[in-house]
Amino acid sequence: MDTPTVSIDFTIIIIFKFSFIVLFPILYS
Repeated sequence: MDTPTVSIDFTIIIIFKFSFIVLFPILYS
């Protein structure tokens, strides 16, 4: 296990998509 950056990138992508899905309806309304 010598690839922590891949896990960090994956977590950032998940957080980014989740926050976008949550914030999009709020900003759209």
